Amino acid sequence: DLSPAMADHLQKCYGVAPEVQWPATSENQARVEGERDSGLPLRLVYSGMIYDTVRDSLDFLVRFLRTDALGKACELDLFSNYTEADMAQSGWNAANVHRHDWVGESELKGILAEADVLVLPIGFDQRVSYYATTSFPSKVADYLAAAKPLLVIGPEDSSTVSYLSGNHCAEPVCALADTTLSNALRRLTESHIRRELGGNALRLFQKNHNIEDQRKVFADRLRKLSARRAKAASTMDAGRAVTALQRR
Repeated sequence: DLSPAMADHLQKCYGVAPEVQWPATSENQARVEGERDSGLPLRLVYSGMIYDTVRDSLDFLVRFLRTDALGKACELDLFSNYTEADMAQSGWNAANVHRHDWVGESELKGILAEADVLVLPIGFDQRVSYYATTSFPSKVADYLAAAKPLLVIGPEDSSTVSYLSGNHCAEPVCALADTTLSNALRRLTESHIRRELGGNALRLFQKNHNIEDQRKVFADRLRKLSARRAKAASTMDAGRAVTALQRR
């Protein structure tokens, strides 16, 4: 997968013009139509590895859910590489924070479809700012396919934050500040806001992240490339034939 920011970086540093390759997946057949009227408790789901590059954002979220009144009215399910020991060491044990082992792709699609909000952390640590600026997590495709709003926690100059907030399918939290997170969660408790963001997420998936569409585009490009190569080979063979005749 190649983000727009990484494409710009390659263009500026190496003079190449790569094509953006969005992460893609199949449609989520478990997608649930409609939303609950009540936004509480807000069911948040994160699925993915927990690296140092995203840990600060997740730690910020978990600590808010443990201590803030609004946070305590939310439920967070983590499907990740973290063990019970990791949770305890991080201070993430709480009644409304639930650790889960990895699940299969089909089961995960159902889990994402049943969530209220999908959490996407992008780190704020300046030591890994390059990652935040240029990376684009492949899980974005799975999240968008679920037609759910995203809660994106990351710096404003992140390519992922810019993409998702710019397409109006996420509530961005661009600072590790309780008031910023509180405002985002409060908005997400409103069912009409979740419906709007979720609808935008599905449209963005269909536009850029549907793997069936990407396969068709790729196959079409291969056919065109093959046709150009065949034409070039035919022209070359004709040129050789003319040269041979001229030598006789």
